[in-house]
Amino acid sequence: MTKEKELKADLANVQAERDKANAEIAKLKRLLTKPKKENYKNAEIETIKSAKPPLDLEKAKQLGKKLNRSPMSIISKAKDLGIDYKAAPRKVSSERLVNKTKLTNQVLEAIGMPKVKRDYFSRKELLEINERLTK
Repeated sequence: MTKEKELKADLANVQAERDKANAEIAKLKRLLTKPKKENYKNAEIETIKSAKPPLDLEKAKQLGKKLNRSPMSIISKAKDLGIDYKAAPRKVSSERLVNKTKLTNQVLEAIGMPKVKRDYFSRKELLEINERLTK
């Protein structure tokens, strides 16, 4: 049992040394890395804050023109500053222009073959299509 206690104590010492070394490494990394460049000046931040909440895409476009920034940059900065952003409702996507299964069945129907429930042709079907089209 004493050997086990000694090993546990050694392990605890090694872990403590490792934690100290990791803390020292992190400290050195902070000293070596350059501070982040602030993209927005205080006057620009105040301009964004002065916009009537909630911010929307139109307001962001206007601010973007005024500050010579993209609307997405304005929106991102506003969110960072805690300003409410009201996203425009997404457009309802219409039905796909081409449905692969429908297209497959249209091809089969046009050459007089039975419809399928798949969106691809089998090898047998491709051979038959080729045979019918090359006649």
